Amino acid sequence: MLLIGLVSYITLRSTRLAEEDSDWVVHTQAVQKTLQSALGDAVDTLSGGRGFALTGQETFLDAEARSERRLDRDLDTLRQLTVDNADQQKRLVRLQAEVNAAVESTLRIEAARQRTGNVPSDGEVIESKRYMDAVRATIGEMQDEEARLLAQRIARAQEARRWIQFAVWSSALIGMGFLTLFGILLRREIDRGASMEAQLRTLNADLELQYAESRRAEAEARSSELRLLGAAESSMDCLYFCEAVRGASGEIEDFVFTYVNSNAVNLVAFSREELIGARMCELFPMNLKLGLFEKYRRIVLTGETFVGEFMIEEETIKTAWLRIQAVKLADGVAITASDITERKRHEEATRKSKALLERTEQLTDTGGWELDLVTGELFWSAEVYRILGVAPDHRPVLEEGIQFYVPEDRIRVRAAIETAIAGGDGWDMECTVVTTNGEQVPVRVVGEAEFDNGKPIRLTGAFKDITQRVAERLALQTVKDRLALATDSGGIGIWDWDISNDKLTWDPWMYRLYGMDPRDEDVVYEVWRQHVHPDDLSGAERQLQEAMDGVRAFNTEFRVVWDDESVHHIHGTGHVTRDEAGRPVRMVGTNWDVTAQKQLEAEGRQAERSLREQALIIDMAEDTVFIRDGKDRVTYWNQGAQRLYGWSKEEALGHVTYVLLKTKFPQPLADIKAQLLSQGYWNGELVHTRRDGSLVTVVSSWTNRHDEITGEVSVLEINHDITARKTAEEELARNRREIERGSIRLRAVNKELEQFAYAASHDLKAPLRVIDNASQWLEEDLAEHLTTETRETMRLLRGRVQRMGKLLDDLLDYARIGRELDNRPSEVIAGDVLINDVLALLPTSNFTITVSPCFSNIQLTRMPLQQILSNLIGNAIKHHDKPQGRIEVTVSECGDFYEFAVHDDGPGIPAQFHEQIFKMFQTLRPRDQVEGSGMGLALARKTVESYGGELRVESAEGQGCTFRFNWPKDQRSGREAWSGEDLDNT
Repeated sequence: MLLIGLVSYITLRSTRLAEEDSDWVVHTQAVQKTLQSALGDAVDTLSGGRGFALTGQETFLDAEARSERRLDRDLDTLRQLTVDNADQQKRLVRLQAEVNAAVESTLRIEAARQRTGNVPSDGEVIESKRYMDAVRATIGEMQDEEARLLAQRIARAQEARRWIQFAVWSSALIGMGFLTLFGILLRREIDRGASMEAQLRTLNADLELQYAESRRAEAEARSSELRLLGAAESSMDCLYFCEAVRGASGEIEDFVFTYVNSNAVNLVAFSREELIGARMCELFPMNLKLGLFEKYRRIVLTGETFVGEFMIEEETIKTAWLRIQAVKLADGVAITASDITERKRHEEATRKSKALLERTEQLTDTGGWELDLVTGELFWSAEVYRILGVAPDHRPVLEEGIQFYVPEDRIRVRAAIETAIAGGDGWDMECTVVTTNGEQVPVRVVGEAEFDNGKPIRLTGAFKDITQRVAERLALQTVKDRLALATDSGGIGIWDWDISNDKLTWDPWMYRLYGMDPRDEDVVYEVWRQHVHPDDLSGAERQLQEAMDGVRAFNTEFRVVWDDESVHHIHGTGHVTRDEAGRPVRMVGTNWDVTAQKQLEAEGRQAERSLREQALIIDMAEDTVFIRDGKDRVTYWNQGAQRLYGWSKEEALGHVTYVLLKTKFPQPLADIKAQLLSQGYWNGELVHTRRDGSLVTVVSSWTNRHDEITGEVSVLEINHDITARKTAEEELARNRREIERGSIRLRAVNKELEQFAYAASHDLKAPLRVIDNASQWLEEDLAEHLTTETRETMRLLRGRVQRMGKLLDDLLDYARIGRELDNRPSEVIAGDVLINDVLALLPTSNFTITVSPCFSNIQLTRMPLQQILSNLIGNAIKHHDKPQGRIEVTVSECGDFYEFAVHDDGPGIPAQFHEQIFKMFQTLRPRDQVEGSGMGLALARKTVESYGGELRVESAEGQGCTFRFNWPKDQRSGREAWSGEDLDNT
């Protein structure tokens, strides 16, 4: 019985331990998941703060707030999950303090950014990063502790399972032994009687009860094992549980697989059945080759853990690289294998790309850089360090990198970074940096922003030393500038003729000399022939041929005809280049325009005649023209001056002009002379006094004249009489002032009229309210004495009163429309939102309303368009001759207007009433049948017309109605007036 009790105790104890370990495995996995979530939320919280401090983008603050709330929840969950573990609780207290310090540091740099707008200093960024590193380290310690506990609990669950199996089988064997023993005793001592038989039955019942208890314990152990295996199966890694195989001396000779999960089976070329019970080193010799067997053996002996990455050259394993982690499990090991082939390939490709990039950077003097906008970390390639002369072990920050640029380029670089972060546009610019040794180096800087879900996360770019290219460009530009200066100063064109390929190359001046646009066509010899004057072509070609034959150098003059048929004289020269055989292969030469020289002589002969003609023209001109010498004395006085001012030429010569004419200047005379001296001219209005004392206003133009022969300076003054125009302008200004005063008076009258209309409406509505109230009181007081006819009369009385009140409101609205502009802002909304708001306020339950999809593509101002549409759709419902009907509302574009249409299938309107319905107080049905004031359509039409539109009806009796109106796309430009009052469905 003691043996049975011992076995029962072992069974129950092992079962309970297995259940507890299974639950602890799930508990440990929950802690690990929460730790991973807390680490991610901590990174997001601090990265959001640093992202805002570095970029100033408000979106980072939203992400930071959300992450901080999740982090608080994670820490609360961890406090509950680790309440049983004092060491983890201590680490959690430390983690909370580190998180608080990191968040406070981030809040400080955020506040500094909001207060000053500056990027945080290197020290502030490094301090924030140091706090984050401490948080990572503490969470890492807690994760390592949970991993250790998980491995222990899995091993203990396996050990408990084996004890349960032992107890079950022991119980069975003991039970069978006892049954056999008591059977023998029963045969020997059958004569002992009924008392012994009763004892045997009691003992047999105890044994059966113990056996049932053992089976239950085995079932519970199996359930715990299944939960444990389920957790293992859900793992993303490959799991192998192996038990040591020992020799006669107790030494570990190999390991056999006792459990593998599905991912582990998929990794190898063996089935689960082939793996379970098989020896590890026999199936996978690579364990010996890579030294893994020795590591597993040491783990079993010492209890230490192992993590490593290995390249696999085993045909039975379907991957190239594995990350292997092993811990002790009872008398064996638990192995976790992760496929890292893709990561290794990526690392190898990255390594090769990095090596190739570094070699390319060295060959091209180009470096790369990257700025992490989340962490604020700045990365430079080796070439960037070399260009700037910075030690390779130095860790730069953004502001330090910008400080390498010269001051004028720092502004450009900062602006480019902000533009890229805000809109995604990259930059490509040439700048100058100052290296650590003080040398200025020209560089080309290229960069762009990288986004994740619309959020900027990274800036990347290139940095190239362009010292040699800039030097070559400057040298080439110097040569070009000198050549251009030489040719431009002389108007000289340069041509290059490839004789063999018949291709001419002209510089810009050649095109100018021939009156051609450089974009017109490719130049060949025939193009040149077409532009040479026909009379000069044969002589020019003969001299060109003689130059190629070596008879004489090409040096001649000829005329060219431009496309506008103008003729220009050209002087041409050329030099012939020959090949080894003496054949001409190339000819380079110059052209310049000598038209001016050719015309100089003819102009000289005509100069005197032209001067005489010009003097005659000046005398005939209506404008006054006179010339003053350096002392402002008149030296020339034309007939126009004599006619305007009244003094003859003889009387005016020698007089100072502004003394003779008593000139009134618009500014000090000294300032006018200073401008005339610096710019060579002056224009303005002057007031002169005629000989008869009357005033004349002129537009005066002064021009400096310099005699190249005598060196004398004079002033040419031309005056145009604008006295009549000034008088007209003054009259126009007076009229405008009168109009403005009239407009003010008109606005005052309009305001008084509106106040009168409001007062009149109020005074007229006051007795109506009295009648309405009195009728209600009478009906209430005499309710017992009123007949049906009397009640109907009272109802009609109140209806007439309400109709009269509505009529007064509509008259007031009608009077307001068109009198004054409404400058109040009107809400702009989507067209589909506007029409839905209209329909929501109307009784449309018995009608099928069809709305054009075009409403969703336009933006409309809400008022007064909403009232107009409500009026038209409400009329279609109110005047319909059937309880149910169809209404269609459409909109289309028509130039600067939208055209709206409301169509119904109601009774229609005869043609003779199409205009009557828009008049005030007009209805087609008695008001006793359809309630209304008859003002609705009149108000709608006047409102539409005040905005530059037109409201019309299309209908025939019995065929429904269509009301169409135009509405400006730009409501303010089309609006003439709107009072802002509601338009009711009257």
